Amino acid sequence: MNTKKYEELLVLLRSHKTDKEILEVLSDYHENDIADMLAGMNEKERKRLYRLLGTQRTAEIFAYLDEPQAYFDELSVEQAARVVSLMDSDDAVDLLENLEDEDKKEIVEHLDEEAEKDVMMLLSYDDDEIGSYMTTNYICIPGGLTVKQAMSQLVRQAGENDNIMTIYVVDSDECFAGAIDLKDLITAREGMNLESIIAHSYPYVLDHEKIDDCIDTIKDYAEDSIPVLSKDKHILGVITSDDIVEMVDNEMGEDYAKLAGLTAEEDLKETTLQSMKKRMPWLIILLFLGMIVSSVVGIFENVVAALPIVICFQSLVLDMAGNVGTQSLAVTIRVLMDENLSGKQKLLLVVKEVRIGLVNGGLLGIMALVFLGIYVHLFKGYTWLGAFAVSGCVGVSLLVAMAISSLVGTVIPMFFHKIKIDPAVASGPLITTVNDLVAVVTYFNCGKAKERVMLRVRELDKEMSGEDRFHLENISFHLPKGYICGLVGENGAGKTTLLRCLMGLYRSTGDIVIDGHNLNSDEAAAREVIAVVGDEGFFDENINLEKLGKYYGQMYVRFDMEKYLGYLERFNLDRKQKYKKLSKGMKIKAQLAFALSYGAKLFLFDEPTAGLDKHFREDFLRLCTELVSDGEKSIIISSHITEDLDRIADYIAYMQAGRLLFLSLRMLRVSIFG
Repeated sequence: MNTKKYEELLVLLRSHKTDKEILEVLSDYHENDIADMLAGMNEKERKRLYRLLGTQRTAEIFAYLDEPQAYFDELSVEQAARVVSLMDSDDAVDLLENLEDEDKKEIVEHLDEEAEKDVMMLLSYDDDEIGSYMTTNYICIPGGLTVKQAMSQLVRQAGENDNIMTIYVVDSDECFAGAIDLKDLITAREGMNLESIIAHSYPYVLDHEKIDDCIDTIKDYAEDSIPVLSKDKHILGVITSDDIVEMVDNEMGEDYAKLAGLTAEEDLKETTLQSMKKRMPWLIILLFLGMIVSSVVGIFENVVAALPIVICFQSLVLDMAGNVGTQSLAVTIRVLMDENLSGKQKLLLVVKEVRIGLVNGGLLGIMALVFLGIYVHLFKGYTWLGAFAVSGCVGVSLLVAMAISSLVGTVIPMFFHKIKIDPAVASGPLITTVNDLVAVVTYFNCGKAKERVMLRVRELDKEMSGEDRFHLENISFHLPKGYICGLVGENGAGKTTLLRCLMGLYRSTGDIVIDGHNLNSDEAAAREVIAVVGDEGFFDENINLEKLGKYYGQMYVRFDMEKYLGYLERFNLDRKQKYKKLSKGMKIKAQLAFALSYGAKLFLFDEPTAGLDKHFREDFLRLCTELVSDGEKSIIISSHITEDLDRIADYIAYMQAGRLLFLSLRMLRVSIFG
């Protein structure tokens, strides 16, 4: 609604101007604008407007109304009938069909004879027949006239019929013989025989033809109107360009409904139960297909656990695969409308769509590789190699998924067309789900190839004997490289026992695999990548830090003394200082310096920040995030200070009574250090 015009009209109607003055202003308003404004007026204002405008213009306004029932209730039956009688027959029928059956019947009974005849004829057609869209507003003249006589006929009929751009001609049997363009008639000489300017090959349609069957033919003709004939070739009405646009629009709406799994355009008057019956069959099918997709995702649970960032880009791959499949579906359905397609042509279409999917997938895959790689490196803290490994997974997945989705979007509608099922109805929901399945399998299989697991624990079991019997039972989880896991639980829940099992201090059943080394069968290699950082550590407290490195460094193949001394300097630790003289915070730093010097990758912290001041806790948390920033190291922290874990942990593992109740992936690590 044009608010400015609406306000102007209200001011005008509420003014003290005379009817003549108001009518003069109203002449500047289009009927459609006035129709839009009716809803904002009260009944008194609308009735005054009807009176001022007169029946003819009121009829023109009512032709633009989408919901006329309320406004017709303001008119008497006789007034409503006069309004309908003055409307084009097709507009009158459209309007009447929006009324209650009782009101419609009453108005039709009060129409004049000619209007009633036209309306009843149009109402007799089914909604999917051409005849339901035609209008009886057209000009028809007999053949055999001169140009002058034809012009006289035009002038005489133009008073009641304003579709004058094309004049239709009938023969002596009242059968359609052709059409004349108004321009040709005006420019012809008066005495000239009409026959010379009649287009005998002018297109036409039959009244009972289905819209679906002939709409494409109608669209191909650039004519202002096309005659609608009975089976014996008598003119019943015409289809105007406006009617053609409306038909195309409605057909597109139906196609979209079909793609959504609906069997027909939803009727506002349709009951809830009827609508449910239409939709439910396809929804049930999609439910079970969706369950299959979800089950497939569950198969790749280990991939998600080991490489959580893949979740971030799952929707990207699914959406692009779905978009490509829908594009191929739309193209295929359009092509299948041509019944003359050969098997070879259909095969060429399949090849073409797959080729398009491959090329587009390749281009988009390259773009994803570059831009996502940069994003993951800059904003997720991955190394360049790790970042492009992730973006490469997305890029390859896009290439494969889009190619396969193009194939699916082409083959499935062809299959349904072959078995005589409307491909528009059946293909849309099915293709969407199948493409999801294709994309999920492709993406997670690619992600599986990039899987980077630091720690894999499977069915770990440890029973402690003694006074306080304790049972660590059936512990299984994964921790990927580059992530921090916070281990929480009440005292006695089993956190320390679990860490001691991971260190190799306690023998347990089950498998503990650290960076590819099984702790039970390859203990020496596994210990080379484990760093244990405890409350006090495991060093002789009477030696200084330099000697500590020389003595304990012999236990590790890859220990680098120069690197160790460098870390001591970085952490502001005096190499000559004895270990026992260090504060708790300094001892933790000394342990970290030692662990980093032999290339440790899995760091196990047991209550590292307990009893430390806030300043050191901040320093420690910063060190943890720096440790995992290269994507090659991982940390498990057992702590009662959940605030610290909330700030840095990617995973939270909760233990109770010797069991791991859950391990939850936190999608975003809180950034606290800028």
